[in-house]
Amino acid sequence: MKTGFLSFVGLAAALVAPAHAQELQPFQQAALDRVLASYPAEERAMLRPQLEMMFSQMDAATIAMMEEAMMNQAEPVEDDLDYEEASEDDLAFNTAQYEPIATAYFEIGTAFDAFVAQAAARHAPEAPYAVWGQAWRYELPSLDVFELDLGADPRAYLARIEMMAPHDGRYRFDLPAAPTGFDTAGVEAALAEAFEAYQALGERFETRIRALAAADDHDGAHEHEGQARGELAAIEERLSARLQALAPMDRGEIAEALMNGQRLN
Repeated sequence: MKTGFLSFVGLAAALVAPAHAQELQPFQQAALDRVLASYPAEERAMLRPQLEMMFSQMDAATIAMMEEAMMNQAEPVEDDLDYEEASEDDLAFNTAQYEPIATAYFEIGTAFDAFVAQAAARHAPEAPYAVWGQAWRYELPSLDVFELDLGADPRAYLARIEMMAPHDGRYRFDLPAAPTGFDTAGVEAALAEAFEAYQALGERFETRIRALAAADDHDGAHEHEGQARGELAAIEERLSARLQALAPMDRGEIAEALMNGQRLN
């Protein structure tokens, strides 16, 4: 069964847009535990971060559909193939095709995250937007900035790609070209615009909260804080969409190429 889980989860993880993993709800945690239990203990630590990210973005219905599909395809994966096990030379031939591209995505993705972090630091306000008094405080959270978050170990990223590759023979893959860069000016402009909107929101927030607090209207202050957080979420959503469009990220092309490779033996 593990082979079916491995190929399906590898593909699903690759197609989920990168994002920050959120705290899992109970049904998401239960699904994660079930999937991890199908792997040897020594593989679970490597798989857990990617799977947590994947499950954090799924609702109960989606998880149920995914698990059903995984179970349906798990058994036939090996039984329907009448191939001999791939030789070391075959696996090396396959790896030599996708490893340079995976390495390039990791390196340029890491550079993208570093550039985003540096640019965000240049535009971020020096102090948080907050108003406080005796036994009360109202604060606008910091602007959350999208990042690819590929991790610190390129081998772990390569292992994620390797999960999707066939291991039953020698293949030729029609892989996408390796990324060579990203639009730094576009990233800078997106961040500048978002932080400008955030600054304007923060200044309005502090002005309004001070007025409400001065009138001892803390119910109104709580309500306004919630409204401001909603406006912040909209700013973050727009920024995330722009940065994802500019990010040098695999958008499923590698998975598609590995799934549709031409068998050579």
